[in-house]
Parts: sequence; C-alpha cells; structure tokens
Amino acid sequence: MSSQGLNSLATIIKRSAMDVFRALFKSSTIHRLEAATSRLEDLAVVQSGGALSFPEATAARPASTIISQRPTSPPPQAKAGSIASEAAPDAVPASIAAYDERIINGKLSVFLEQTKGLGQAKLEEQAKLVASLFQKTRSVLLCATACMKPSDTDFAALMAPIHATFNAVTKIKDESRSNREWSLHFQTISDGAGCVGWVQAPSSPAEAVKEQKEAAEFYANRVISTYKEKDKKHVDWARSYIALIEELRKYVLEYHKMGLIWNPKGGKATDFSLESAGGAPGKSSAPLPPPPPPPPPPPLIETTPPPASSGGAALTGTAAVFAQLNQGMDITKGLRKVEKSEMTHKNPSLRVSSTVPARSPSPSPTSKQPPKPKKPVSLQAKKPPKKELQGGKWIVEHYENDKEIVLDDVSISQVVALYGCKNCVVQVKGKINGVTMTNCQKTSIVIDSTISVISITNCQSFQLQILGTAPTIQIETTDFGQVFLSETCLGAEIITAKCSAINISIPTGSEGDFSEKPVPEMLRTVIQDGKLVSSIVEHSG
Repeated sequence: MSSQGLNSLATIIKRSAMDVFRALFKSSTIHRLEAATSRLEDLAVVQSGGALSFPEATAARPASTIISQRPTSPPPQAKAGSIASEAAPDAVPASIAAYDERIINGKLSVFLEQTKGLGQAKLEEQAKLVASLFQKTRSVLLCATACMKPSDTDFAALMAPIHATFNAVTKIKDESRSNREWSLHFQTISDGAGCVGWVQAPSSPAEAVKEQKEAAEFYANRVISTYKEKDKKHVDWARSYIALIEELRKYVLEYHKMGLIWNPKGGKATDFSLESAGGAPGKSSAPLPPPPPPPPPPPLIETTPPPASSGGAALTGTAAVFAQLNQGMDITKGLRKVEKSEMTHKNPSLRVSSTVPARSPSPSPTSKQPPKPKKPVSLQAKKPPKKELQGGKWIVEHYENDKEIVLDDVSISQVVALYGCKNCVVQVKGKINGVTMTNCQKTSIVIDSTISVISITNCQSFQLQILGTAPTIQIETTDFGQVFLSETCLGAEIITAKCSAINISIPTGSEGDFSEKPVPEMLRTVIQDGKLVSSIVEHSG
C-alpha cells in the first residue's frame, strides 16, 4: 500500500475516534444534568412533604428520572435546624422557644413560686397579673412571626389586652398604699411591670426594659434592706423579680435588638387570633411560617416637602429630605412644646403605649395658663396642737396663742422640737440634750440648760432666753430675733446665716440689766495673697 493510502486511512481512523469521543462526552454530560435535576426535585419533595409533578418536564426526560412519593416509606427525617424542620407545621420559631424556656418556664415560674411562698393573697393576685402580661406579650411575639407589621391603629388594638392588664396591676398598688407592711412589694411589682412595653419601642427596646428594671430596683432594694435580717423569703422574692426583668432584657437584646421584628411575607395581624396563640407555651393551634428574614432597612423620614413652584412638580423621597434640611433654623418652627400629660416619666400608664392622648384645644397656641393661686393661710385647715413624747423627742407643734406651755418632765437624753407654733411661750425646766425650733412666729422659749446645740430655723420674731448654759446657738433663715444670755452662758458660740435684725442681750449687772448687741449683717471682703478676707463693716457717727 502506498504512503498516500496509509495517510488517508489514518485520517479516517482519527475522525471516527473523535466522533465516538464526542458522543460519549455528550451522553455523560446529559446523564449528569439529569441526575442533578433529579436531586433538586428530591429536595423539593422533602420540603413540601408530597409529590411534585411537572407535566412539561415529564414528557421531555426518561421515566427513570420522574419523581413520585413512595407510599410505603415516609420522607426522610430532617435534621434539627434544617429547612424541613423549620417549615414543619408544629414547629415553633426559635425566638418563641427561647422566650418560653427563659421567661415563661424559667424566671417567671421562679418568681410565681417565690410569691406564693410569702402567703399574701393580694400580692399573689398582682403577680398572676404580671404573668398574664408576659403571656399576652408572647401572643404578640407569635403574631409578629406570622404577620406583617400592622398599622398604628391595628397595633393599638392588638396591645389593648396588655394595657388593660397593666392598669389592673397599677390599681392593686394604689389600693394597697395603706398596707405599710406590703406596700414596698406592691410598688416593686408595679414599677417593673412596664417592662413588657418594649414591644412598642421604635428602637433600642432593651434600654426601655433596663429603665423599668432600675425603677423596680429602687423599691426592691428597700425590701431587701428591710427583711435582710428578718425573713430571707422576702429577699429571695425581690431578687427573683429583678432577675425576671433582667432575663427579659437579655432576651430582647439577643432576638429583637432594634425592635420587634415582623414577617414581611405574613398575613394580616387583624386576622390573627390571640386567644389561640396565647395557650400553653411551646404549642400553637395553626401552622407557622418559617422564621422571618432579617429586618428591612429603615424607611426614609417622612417629611412634608415645600410647596412646588408653578413650573415644577413637588419633591419626593430623598430630594424632599434634603429640601427640609436646607431650611436651616426654620426647620424647627413646626415643633410644639410637649405637655406634662404627654411625658412618659410623669405618666406611668404611657410607658406601655406608644399612643399619646390628644392635647385639649387651647384658645391660642402661644397662650399660657396662669399658675394656680395658692390658698391663703387664713383659709387653710388648721392642724390640731400636739405635745407628746415620741421616743427620746418631745414634739410640740401647731399651738397658737398659748402662753403657758411647760415641759417639766425632761431628761438629759431627750430633745425638744417646736414646729409651726404661733404667738406662744414655751418653758423647758431641766437640763436637756438639745432644742430645735422651726417655722414658728412670735414664739418665745425659755430654757434652763442644754448640753448640745440650740437650732432656730425659718422663724419670725422669736425670743430665746437661756437661764443656765448652752454651748452653741445656731440661727438660720430668720428675721427679727432676740437672744437673752445668762452670766454662765457668756462663752456660748453663736452661728448665724441668712439672718437679719438679730440682737444678743448680755447681762451687765446684778440688778438684771441687759446690754443689747446687734449681730453684724454687712461684711466687707477683700483679696489678700490670693485668699478672700472678710471683715465687719462698722458705721461711725
């Protein structure tokens, strides 16, 4: 065979080998694609729990790749955390499961047991209302996982049961003010119950829970300090309530850091049944959708764009925002003053509500109501006079026009306190520890001796006579006073502050004569060597 014939035969063999290779490669690729398609459809069957039928694709691929549900064997069990387990009809979202485990079945259960151990029926009733608040909050969280964010009106209606229960908690506290033994307990629960209002916080709800915790801690610490040495049950009770609120703060910080998360692909909140969702923790009567995706980016600030000129359209979106910012200081002209009735720190009932009640109409937006006049002193109810010994203190108060008030059964360990007396004379016989006189008018007091200070505060036209000794006399915020000293009391130290027309009478002879000396009121201050040096201003002539 010639060389030309051999070359032609080699060419034919190469072409045949290439055709066979291409055919094999094409067949292998098609089989791989069909296998991948079959695998994807198997995953879809697992997620939906049934068979899928694709009419168009069935006719286009071999029968071996068509997928059907096998009636004799159940679908494969999905692992925890897989897509199939999250979409199961009886599954509970992770946030709700954590709420049940950490709050409902955790700290709340401990708090209720501690309250029951105290044996106070009214306190147990208030604690059960707090438990109802947390259960109803769970219903709102469950609604948020299944529904889109409702309007403000619909959300207010959704929160109405929580508001009613919170008001019931506050009502029990108000009705129990006279119960001094348990008033701190009622106040502790009432101040902390507002922590469930975090679901309405637009941002940083954990901070709202923290504020309620601090408010409850104020009275809880008083319970702890009162019963620390008496009854440990009360201490454990107070700490369990604070631990409940703290656990709620940690939960909110973990699952709702920027606010309550709603399901953007869910149904309407008005169609959601709180009664069916608020049953036993960890169970729900309707199938739940998968957990919602991360929250969408915050919306643009809604502002009213400036009126457009006749030649152009009104600004919208980002352009309207920059148009408002470009107004400069004029942007605050539309703001109004917040009234006291709208301040949450002055109205505890507003802490669980984002809706502020409308302000009553006023005659003019700039007009201010005049301050309420105080009732004249002559029309104020007079309190009954009282003179009694309380512990080591003699109380003498609210006497008027009585010139014969005598305290003759005193001891060196007792003090005398005068308050609110008018046009009276009080005589203290015997040596006592100290004397205080406050808010008295035209009142005179005669004292034998004291071993500590005599204090006179906010009095008008008083007279003080010391027959024996007194180490210190202190006079503050007082006008028109006369102090008579004995010969044995000339070493007394007299301290005055914010006083006027105070005179000291010093004995000058054996016949009972006195020399009156005024207490200086005018001082001159100069700077010497970097220090202030004050001296009395003396008038001559």
